[in-house]
Amino acid sequence: MTSDPQSSTESGESDGRFEKRIPDGVSLTVVISDPLMITPLTPNERGKVIVIVPPLSPGQVYDVGDIQTFPCPSDVTATFKTQDDDQVQLVSFASENGYKSIYYPGENLKVNLPPNIPITITIDTDNGITIIKNIHTPDEKENLDLGVIDLTSSLSGQGDGLIKGKTICYGEPETEGQISVYWNDGGDNSGINYTSHEPDGSFSIQAPANMSVKISSST
Repeated sequence: MTSDPQSSTESGESDGRFEKRIPDGVSLTVVISDPLMITPLTPNERGKVIVIVPPLSPGQVYDVGDIQTFPCPSDVTATFKTQDDDQVQLVSFASENGYKSIYYPGENLKVNLPPNIPITITIDTDNGITIIKNIHTPDEKENLDLGVIDLTSSLSGQGDGLIKGKTICYGEPETEGQISVYWNDGGDNSGINYTSHEPDGSFSIQAPANMSVKISSST
């Protein structure tokens, strides 16, 4: 419930109920956005429901009742397996509808997402491990369980290889930017690994064994 388009609140109860303290004497709106639109009242927003709340007197409680959203979201759940000294830092979800991110979700993830659309999930850990998964969300009110996502290594689990090289620009060592390797297992799982140059421009970076990878240098 807000008079500021940039202010928002999360549902605090498992049954969808929410509450928020507001200033008295001000007309407000309740905005229910598409589950993957993170900024309310944007020009391209879809699936938006708006309820107008009249000015309230001090201490007054206003119940907006049940708000029917459209479409109803689907749920995606997962469990993260990390090394003992690591944890998931960021999980991001990207689609044509928009972008959503969750910081430090803990070991278990449950998130509301729009139903029946393709979504790219990127998972980053404190130790620099990145995993990318492409999913298709289930029907409204249905749940997709991704199971255990292994983040103990950003590589394929089939053993590691080591790529060594040196970057040179017009005969001089290139020492800025980073080296990246990217791979895909032929299905919905991808991975990225990063490293920095040494002072002489050389680098070494781990990559999955028995798998084609793409390597790039950015400055």
